[in-house]
Amino acid sequence: MPKTHTFPILIDECRTVTIKRLKEWGYIKPDHMNRGVITWSRHGEVVSSIGALVNTLNPDNMYLELEYTSNDEAVKYQIPLVVKTSNLGKGEVWFFICPITKKLCRKLHGVGKHYLHRSAFRGWMYESQTYSKRFRKNVPYLNAKYSEEHPYKKHFKKFYKGKPTKRYLKCIEIERMANVYSEEFLLMM
Repeated sequence: MPKTHTFPILIDECRTVTIKRLKEWGYIKPDHMNRGVITWSRHGEVVSSIGALVNTLNPDNMYLELEYTSNDEAVKYQIPLVVKTSNLGKGEVWFFICPITKKLCRKLHGVGKHYLHRSAFRGWMYESQTYSKRFRKNVPYLNAKYSEEHPYKKHFKKFYKGKPTKRYLKCIEIERMANVYSEEFLLMM
């Protein structure tokens, strides 16, 4: 009897809210209250959006408030924010406190109804983990044409002390294998 399919949630496809993006968009500033809309798009088309309010007026009660609808149900809740001093002694670092796990994090994943820390979910995977062992072996050859790491780029280091670098040798081998095999042959393996 075959194993039943599990259809795991893919981390690559989840909507995320990050401290980095909130700072880039100007939402997170000390002693401010900022309101706006966070949108996600795919291929230039807006897929989803949520309302966001960041309140940092009171240092003891800083939070991100999210407001959206999920499955025709209105959802509105607060995620606490906290500021810690950097371990380098230069500046401060902002964190979310996950409502479920109470862990400090800089990225929240939206799965189901709420945005939570990744440890709050079980059984999810990266897309590459769902590939078969044979396909994973052949991915570098399939991606050779689209790779950003080409040995013919301007500042690519090919040799060190007269010997070819390991990175250069690896790029040359991948390029050679990509030329030997066609994409159709690799997909059949």
